[in-house]
Amino acid sequence: MKKRTLALILSAAMCLSVALSGCTADEPSQSASTPAPGGETSAPAEEGGKSLTIAVLNDVISLDPAAKDSSSEMQMASHLYDPLVDYDADLTKKPGLAESWTILEDGVTWEFKLRQGVKFSNGNDFNADDVVFSFERILNDPTLEMGVYLMRLQEVKKVDDYTVQLVTKIPYPVFAGSLVHIMMLDKETCEGLTSEEIAANPVGTGRYCLEEHVKESYIKLVRNDDYWGELPEAETVEFRVIANAATRTTALINGEVDFISNIPVMDVDRLKSDANIQVVTNPSLSCSYMGFDLLNEHGSAGTDDPNPLLNVKVRQAIYHAIDIQTIIDTVMNGYATVANSYMPSICVGYNPDAERPAYDPELAKQLLAEAGYPDGFYLRIDARSDSDMNADQVSQAIASYLEKVGITTEVNLLPRASFYEKVDAENLQSSFFMAGWGDGSGEGMVIFNDMLYTYNGKPGMGEGNKGHYSNPEVDALLDEASVEADQDKRAALVEQVDQIARDEAAYVPLFFKDNIFGVRAGLQYTPRSDDHILAWDFTF
Repeated sequence: MKKRTLALILSAAMCLSVALSGCTADEPSQSASTPAPGGETSAPAEEGGKSLTIAVLNDVISLDPAAKDSSSEMQMASHLYDPLVDYDADLTKKPGLAESWTILEDGVTWEFKLRQGVKFSNGNDFNADDVVFSFERILNDPTLEMGVYLMRLQEVKKVDDYTVQLVTKIPYPVFAGSLVHIMMLDKETCEGLTSEEIAANPVGTGRYCLEEHVKESYIKLVRNDDYWGELPEAETVEFRVIANAATRTTALINGEVDFISNIPVMDVDRLKSDANIQVVTNPSLSCSYMGFDLLNEHGSAGTDDPNPLLNVKVRQAIYHAIDIQTIIDTVMNGYATVANSYMPSICVGYNPDAERPAYDPELAKQLLAEAGYPDGFYLRIDARSDSDMNADQVSQAIASYLEKVGITTEVNLLPRASFYEKVDAENLQSSFFMAGWGDGSGEGMVIFNDMLYTYNGKPGMGEGNKGHYSNPEVDALLDEASVEADQDKRAALVEQVDQIARDEAAYVPLFFKDNIFGVRAGLQYTPRSDDHILAWDFTF
């Protein structure tokens, strides 16, 4: 699962009528509910229903589940639609709209048996035609960003009304994990519609239906009581957009919302002291790291000097110069875990015994001298000014450590849009940058295919490799891992890749930030291993 820049632009929202037995997308609602104290809406309160108000940082760009590859879109799509393959809070794969699946003897054909009796929110039956339509739509439209998960899909075939086959270009034993965010659409409703039209009138098989969307303000959902699976407790859910962290905290304390995420570490003690609020934490899957420009012969600091970061000893020196544990203890207030890899510990291929290069400023100075930089050099750190990873303070701390080993360091803080433009792999304009990467596949191979494979070495590979690290041995090992069905053998290949990247200081992993949530009293929340906030993870 990737993190993309979100432009807050959305097509006009439509209100959908709601029936007690379920929900439909055929007629607009006659009125909108009015927010009441505590985040509840007036209508559910009168009916005695259970309501939930969740504060989120960003609005969605689109309610077309194939349009955008971003956490906000995937999170919302999970409420309105269903995939063939679903997953639990610990990322364990489980049946979704497919009751079962098998890989046929040719190694590339995946056969899925579909659930029968499932209906879309407009009453239409779900069947194989909807699956074929949903996949072919993504395969045939390069503007739909969810196509990144189907790069290895060759074709989709209907066997009968409740059996489909997905044929991959190569054997790809982790393909089922690529399907958890590919949502099924109603062919009868959506065929011939534009993405904007699909987004304006969402028709899915999910646990909830759209009631109202006011762009950049809120999205209101009503439970689909005809849902084929277990119903969530919350009958109505509002996702309220509150971008400012302090405003989110105040809204929770005042009872205006039931739940907030991305709590700044400096606000945690304040919330813990409130008897009406629970603070819940769990480790994030997103690794904060320092990336190097390994593409340009000259640094991008406005000079013609050779790029010192191309020298492996310089990169190793920077690695040894940073005391990451102290940064976690001070800047992050302890709410993070030291990273020795892009991979979180849940991943296939993670080696718990692998050692992170130790903090050693004297060794850093020695390596700089051996690399021909005994007096250091100038380096600029590009970081986001609006990051929830405390990138501004972390980058300032890193700069101070680099200064101690002789590297003159400047911190350049940028808003999100400007930062992502500067570190865009297609036109890299940054020498040294603090970024983050998260993935919920549970496969180190998938992460490294994005982050360490040579950028554009193969179609779709190295998509997250902003710094253009490239090593033919790494590429070959990842090619082998991608088709290895035996998990232990795949793990061994990934471990080799991880060690090579560590030895070559391909990047400097910093930490996995803790997710910090605030929940009002009376609610219980079970965090997921990924960063998605789903209404059915709450109980009253």
